[in-house]
Amino acid sequence: MYLLERLRTVVKRRLERHSLDPREQYTAIVKGVNLIGGLVGVDVFTPNFSPGNLHLRLVLLNTFAFFWINLYNLTTTYGNLVDFMFCLETLLYVFIAWIKIHVFVKHKTLILKLHQFMVQFFDQFHGDPEQDALLVRTLQDTYLLVALFGFCSSAAALLIFVSSFIWSMLFEYSLPLGFFIPTVGMDHLKGFALNFAFQLFESALMVAGIISSETAFFIFLQNACLQVDMLRLELARLGRLNELNTDGHHTGEIRTRIQTIIKHHIAHLE
Repeated sequence: MYLLERLRTVVKRRLERHSLDPREQYTAIVKGVNLIGGLVGVDVFTPNFSPGNLHLRLVLLNTFAFFWINLYNLTTTYGNLVDFMFCLETLLYVFIAWIKIHVFVKHKTLILKLHQFMVQFFDQFHGDPEQDALLVRTLQDTYLLVALFGFCSSAAALLIFVSSFIWSMLFEYSLPLGFFIPTVGMDHLKGFALNFAFQLFESALMVAGIISSETAFFIFLQNACLQVDMLRLELARLGRLNELNTDGHHTGEIRTRIQTIIKHHIAHLE
């Protein structure tokens, strides 16, 4: 598709502007995702990351308060199906946030180990045109996937709030989401502004958490595919070398490559 190819070109230029080294490009992508995760206290790619950091504790305290506010909203909107479902929908996002935070905190060592493994994996390949091309293509796909997901997630949330703001200014006060601050009325400007700001703040935290967690998963998924592609490349080279080994001259090199492929495959499975 033309649009996709144009996006690939933009991504390629953006990465090359940062560095021509695939290893540096990978580090830059991870740093970007880690920066977004730091907004909600789950910057697990930081070497000295601690689950007990103050930022994460404040985020957990916020989700706890947000949960009870939504629960209160459910009791006050019971009987009104539309408002009740709006509140129930946002309440379910609290459980999603808790699950994601739990996964990041509980498996922080494994996540960092996977990251270090990929750093070492990238360091194994230097100067080989085919291998470098494969690394670069995978990084471009990863960056494009991360950027598109981040843009679409942010744009969708922003569109909801912008449309609600425009409607409220032209017709009547209308909040974009279902939850609201208890005892703060929305029939006057001050109450509407407080609830609008509260919803905007909570949504920003939620979007940041979703983007950081999902894009981290995208990175690991793309890296797993990269290792399989690299293994396929090595097997293809081994097959061509074996076809040339009619006189046994390449037997030693074939044995060495087979050992390397086996070690790589075992490391990948682990």
